[in-house]
Amino acid sequence: MRKIILSLIIFVALERFCYWQTDGFRFAKVATTYPYPFSSPFESPPACLNQSFHYLGKGVQFYVFMGEDKQTILKLFKHHHAGFSSNVVQHLFPAMMEKRENRVLRLLKSAEIAKNELPEETGVFYTHLTKSDQNLGKIKIYDKLGIVHQIDLDKTEFLLQKRAVPLENKLHALLQTNQTEKAVQAMLSTLKMLDERGIKGIKNKDARILRNCGFIGDEAVEIDVGSFVYSNKYKASKRAKAKAKIKLLQFVKKHYPEQFDKCDWGLNENST
Repeated sequence: MRKIILSLIIFVALERFCYWQTDGFRFAKVATTYPYPFSSPFESPPACLNQSFHYLGKGVQFYVFMGEDKQTILKLFKHHHAGFSSNVVQHLFPAMMEKRENRVLRLLKSAEIAKNELPEETGVFYTHLTKSDQNLGKIKIYDKLGIVHQIDLDKTEFLLQKRAVPLENKLHALLQTNQTEKAVQAMLSTLKMLDERGIKGIKNKDARILRNCGFIGDEAVEIDVGSFVYSNKYKASKRAKAKAKIKLLQFVKKHYPEQFDKCDWGLNENST
């Protein structure tokens, strides 16, 4: 019995170690032959796709890679149901498979909204959301361990996005150097961007502003593009904007309390 328990402990420890080393990345999660009932017009990809991409990080919905040009972000969709077990799951647990498929369909629709409706607000400038037969070729991606993989672009759902500086990083950089007025302007720009998105009738179901927003130059954008839905409830958008302002001020109060009053006055004086 002790040997069995010890073996289980070693197995779990090894599994967790491998997960930590790879950040949970598996090639099968991003390259799958699973056919989704989703249609999206084909557009020829930009020249910047023809480069290698290196692992940058992950979110709930994507694995993220940065191009060698340091300006282009490649996001590969996570397919949690991909792999050899898909047919088994489909047969034994059809409701589970349907739920997993619907999750990806919502994600694909969100990416389509980002590209077509919010290109300036997200920096998304290209999407490949439906498997194609356009001889797009293959590109190299390097995982967290530096292992190279070949991605067949025709058979892979992905998007391209301009690289942005995370909002939290930008605020730290400004407030650490006592550039309070510029920090206020950055926060106001972020709130304005959220407001403009709401005016377009689009809602982000993930309201974590500090994690999901960033800056391309001086322009605020939403980095996370996996939770957009159409909504005609502009009042709800205004409430989201008010909550975002509170979160921004909480960030300042926690990290830079000596600059809180000036930020508080600046946001309340200039935002509506």
